[in-house]
Amino acid sequence: MTSIHIQEIGPEQFPLYDAIPNRYRVESVLRVEAMNGGLGGFRLVEERVAKPYVRDYDSHHGDNPAAWAATFDMSRWGIFVATDGEQPVGGAAVALDTPVYPMDHFQRKDLAVLWDIRVHPDQRGRGIGAELFQYAADWARRKGYGQLGLETDSANVPACRFYLRQGCTLGAIHRFGYIGCPEVAQNAMLLWYFDLSPDRNRQLLESINSTYEGEDDSTEFSRLGKMRHRQAWAPGTHCLTAVLRVSEGFGWGLTLAAHGEGLRWLPAEFG
Repeated sequence: MTSIHIQEIGPEQFPLYDAIPNRYRVESVLRVEAMNGGLGGFRLVEERVAKPYVRDYDSHHGDNPAAWAATFDMSRWGIFVATDGEQPVGGAAVALDTPVYPMDHFQRKDLAVLWDIRVHPDQRGRGIGAELFQYAADWARRKGYGQLGLETDSANVPACRFYLRQGCTLGAIHRFGYIGCPEVAQNAMLLWYFDLSPDRNRQLLESINSTYEGEDDSTEFSRLGKMRHRQAWAPGTHCLTAVLRVSEGFGWGLTLAAHGEGLRWLPAEFG
């Protein structure tokens, strides 16, 4: 088997990336259960769809570097292509210093965004996606970024499992993130994060936690309001942001508990 080669490309080579299909088969979805209106936590339950179907981004989104360049300043982006011989088999794109929704506004300044990652349907199962993910993460790390953020929806269960295998953490469930897009309005937006600098991230969390030490229960909701901004909430969203523990069967959730020593996030019971 020919070894896979990954390289960064410029605009003149974007057609290589454009030639890689971006589609996946939907056989199950993650349904969001909100307990006590959300204050009791969220639980994701994997359910089979009655009739599997294929989501094809290329057919109606123009989801490729040439189309992105018409919307964003990509001068600081990293665009990578994996090839097997002369054949492009996968690609990844990392956005730097670009206000790309939903990874914008109140997010940390050293957040790089994995804007796209794809593997040709005929080449999946070879580990190409994992190589691309690591290559993109290493590139962002060398640029001095401390965290990689990415977004997917609750109908892309294979992608969710992939991100878990790469070591990502689900940081937010936005139940109404696609409400303005009729074709996917029923899906939840899932925001994932991958630590590029564990020591720096540990220091950041310690700084956040020390801010709220010594506060009593009467300040529960004011603390929550502050944490929304410190933990990258955007105005008008309906999601809880926290570190979630995930079980292999996708019976996972989040519980919010207030205590005298401060506000703590506790994992909900796995189902």
